[in-house]
Amino acid sequence: MDASARHDFDAAHNHCNLRGRFPSTASSDARSLSELATRRILMRNRGAARGDSVASGGARRSAFAGAPAIVFVRAMPPRVAKFLLGPAMRSSVVRRLFAWLTEPTVCWLAFSAAFWIWHLPGFFQLALRSERWHVVEHGCFFVTALMFWYPVIQPWPSVARWPRWSMIPYLLLADGQNTILAALFMFSDRLIYPFYATAPRVAGFSPLDDQIVAGAIMWVPGSVFYLVPGALIMFRMLAPRGLAPMRRESLRRSLAGQIPSA
Repeated sequence: MDASARHDFDAAHNHCNLRGRFPSTASSDARSLSELATRRILMRNRGAARGDSVASGGARRSAFAGAPAIVFVRAMPPRVAKFLLGPAMRSSVVRRLFAWLTEPTVCWLAFSAAFWIWHLPGFFQLALRSERWHVVEHGCFFVTALMFWYPVIQPWPSVARWPRWSMIPYLLLADGQNTILAALFMFSDRLIYPFYATAPRVAGFSPLDDQIVAGAIMWVPGSVFYLVPGALIMFRMLAPRGLAPMRRESLRRSLAGQIPSA
């Protein structure tokens, strides 16, 4: 890797005084891919100067695939990164809080609490009657969903807290509670949310029929979002071990592209 590319890679860390703040246990593969992505950023600049739109577009895709955090930090105004983002990310309190909020147990419990609390008749109908509470409801769903999926996706440069296989029961348990609520909607002989008794009819459904349809949607399409990622994790774990290095090498080559050696 040439000196100018190394300088640009290090500058992303120094941009908001974050040198050494990324987890020391981050994999060497992620770091090497980041370096390759940084070199592609330099190629984009050189390609743009000579009107090479193909090199520019490929570099942008590779940069986001290999080192999104570095790209975003470098894109921020220096003053914002230095005086706002930098102190916050250097703060031990912020780091401990973030570490606690991204603990898989905390993520799962927060997601489940928001799921059940906001589906209680009192809270659910409060959100239906008040626009402000409706925004709060969806804000809770959004934030806890980000927390829930963080351990599953493991965005770079995060380090897994639990072994990868544990994400399978993590997802299946979440799907289980979704199934329980969906079954309550489908098999209940009374209207769970009386608010809908006076709501406008949709497609001619009665309030109870509408509740059954809602349960069916939660049960079948809703489960896909948990079962498909769980199945993908299982298939990757069961795949022959030799395929993993091949995938990493393929990604490394796609990032490197036609980069000339230093």
